[in-house]
This record gives sequence, structure tokens and C-alpha cells, in this order.
Amino acid sequence: MVFYSKLRQDEFLLKAGILKELENHYDPNPFSEVAKRNRAIRSLIMPSGISSFFHLLIQQKGIVDFNPFDE
Repeated sequence: MVFYSKLRQDEFLLKAGILKELENHYDPNPFSEVAKRNRAIRSLIMPSGISSFFHLLIQQKGIVDFNPFDE
């Protein structure tokens, strides 16, 4: 097993494309499902959020020249 990378959770989520999960909405209701989901996503990536305290360790095994964040 080979160490690949260590990232904070918020950095990992941004690189993994979590912003693509945000949805436009025009519902004035702050408790609508879309509004709640967007707030949850934002809370995971805000620098002051809890994600900055968690880290991910990415390892690889048996794969040569692998980058999980290749575009």
C-alpha cells in the first residue's frame, strides 16, 4: 500500500466536485429540501466548519500512476 495524499475533508470535497451538487432555487422557504441541502453542502466546505478538523488519507494499492483527481 502506498501513501498518496492527506487532505482536510473540506479540500477533498472541493476537489471531488461537491459544488456541482449545489442547486439553484428560487423558493423563499428556507426550509425547503433544496435550501436545506445547499446549506448542508456549504457547511461542509466553509473554512470555519467542522470539515477543517477532519482529514482524509488517500492510499493506493497495485495501481501505477493513479491520480484520483484527474480531470
